[in-house]
Amino acid sequence: GRDHHAWAALSALAHLLGAPVTGRLAARLRETDGISYGVTASLAEPVPGSGLFLISGAVAAGHAVPALREILAMIEAVGRDGIRSPELATAIEAITRTAPMAYESAAAVAAITTSLAASGLPMDFPGMILADVAGLTAAKTSEAACTYLRPDQFTVFVSGDSDALTEPLADLLSPLPLQAV
Repeated sequence: GRDHHAWAALSALAHLLGAPVTGRLAARLRETDGISYGVTASLAEPVPGSGLFLISGAVAAGHAVPALREILAMIEAVGRDGIRSPELATAIEAITRTAPMAYESAAAVAAITTSLAASGLPMDFPGMILADVAGLTAAKTSEAACTYLRPDQFTVFVSGDSDALTEPLADLLSPLPLQAV
């Protein structure tokens, strides 16, 4: 959940990988490969105390498997090669400079306050997380990537023609179980 010691580092990783247009995933899949309409990464706390690192996007028909292969390879590379300090600095600046925009309306403030209360977090928690993000190092962020972004433990959802996707996805994701719906 948001109170986990690695939440700030995972937030920076989500930005680094999945910021629209500038994130590694969008840069590769949209700008370089031309097979995606956009790929993003984010953190979510669907239930207080739990956390999900989400990667989502839309890809051109027939490119789901190559796109997923690229996504998995890029996540493995982050875990293997770590994060570069200049890239992390850019993510930190983007997160800390845009955070105030979450409070642009009374409804947004009420939603954030309610969410904090429901999760048992103090009202100054957003400021605490921003301070943690601002204090991140490349080493600490790389450690979080190695520890928590583990493709062998992912749950992957792919939407499309199950007849065409089942076999290539089974090959790509093995030994993870595959269930076509």
